[in-house]
Amino acid sequence: VFFLISGAVAYFNLQALRDGNQKIVHSHGVIVALDVLLSDAQDAETGQRGFLLTNDEKYLAPYHAALQSIPVRLAEIEQLTSDNPAQKAKVTALKRHVGAKLGELKEAIDLRRTQGLDAALAVVNSDRGKVEMDAIRAELAAMSREEGELRSRRIAEMSDVQKTALATSFLAGLLGILLTVTMGFLIRRATLARRREEWLQSGQVGLSSAMQGDQHI
Repeated sequence: VFFLISGAVAYFNLQALRDGNQKIVHSHGVIVALDVLLSDAQDAETGQRGFLLTNDEKYLAPYHAALQSIPVRLAEIEQLTSDNPAQKAKVTALKRHVGAKLGELKEAIDLRRTQGLDAALAVVNSDRGKVEMDAIRAELAAMSREEGELRSRRIAEMSDVQKTALATSFLAGLLGILLTVTMGFLIRRATLARRREEWLQSGQVGLSSAMQGDQHI
């Protein structure tokens, strides 16, 4: 019973450690995805600015790459934060700002192609893109801060679980040693008692035989 209980406690401790580790990795994955999304948005903006200045399509390579990556990254963030109601509201706002920013970038690019630099710069100088980019940065920073705090709490919880696991393992080992020593002592005492009983019985048999003497035929 003791070893069954010890095994069950060890199993639950390992499960708690594994769950804690998975939660920490999950939070870290969210933070990385947020950083990558910000980098993609900046790449899109950089590609647009380069094209506006040069009217050379090759400068739009980062922009096109970002257009492919950003939806995937948004879906990943939405999936990773689906279990956190506070983050879900931020994801909704983030998607709205990202969509508005990409719309502003596309509008300026289209105007550069059709109406020239001045028309495209008029869109850029309206500060619509700057407002949306600032909003994207603010949402990403808030989400990253939320995940950072959550990760810190999970690390602290995992540290507590590790301490508990260490304490229970030490206690189980100590109790196991005490139980083994006790069982050894009881077995030795029982063995000595059995030998003493056998010795007494053999002595009584010998004494009875000696007192009876030779039997007549």
